[in-house]
Amino acid sequence: MSSLIRFFLALIALLATSISVAAAEGDAGNVEAAIRSVLSAQGEAWNRGDLVDYMASIARGEHTRHIFNNEITVGYTAIEARLQARYPDPSDMGAISYSDLDVSVLAPDAASAFAHWTFQHGDNTFAGVFTLIFREINGSWVIVHDHSTAFPNE
Repeated sequence: MSSLIRFFLALIALLATSISVAAAEGDAGNVEAAIRSVLSAQGEAWNRGDLVDYMASIARGEHTRHIFNNEITVGYTAIEARLQARYPDPSDMGAISYSDLDVSVLAPDAASAFAHWTFQHGDNTFAGVFTLIFREINGSWVIVHDHSTAFPNE
C-alpha cells in the first residue's frame, strides 16, 4: 500500500473519530438539558401541589426505588401511594427547590444527577442532597432510582 493511501486512510480515521467524539459531546449536552428540564418540571409540579405531574418524572416500574433517609420504597405504585398518604392535600406539599445540580451521562440511555434540595413546609425548612439515576425509556428521561438524604436540623 502506498504511503499516500495510508495517509488518507489515517486522515479518514482521524476525522471519523473527531466527528464521533463531537457527536457524543453534543448528545451529552442534550441529555443534560433534558434532565434539567425534567427536574425543573418536577419541582414546578410539586410547588403547585400537583402530585400527578410530579410523578410523571418517575419511571412506572416495579423496580423503581425511592430511598429517603432510612425509608425505602420500591415500585412506582408504592412510591405514589406513600406520597399520597403523606401529602393528602396539595396545600400540605410545601415548596421544594434544587441547587448545585450536577448531571453526568453514564451511557446513551442512562445518567445521574446530584443536587442539594431545600424543602419549605410551613414555618419549617429542611435541606439535604439527592442522587438520582435516570434512564431514557420510550423517548422520555425518567427517574429509576432516587436516594435522598436530609441534613439534621440544627
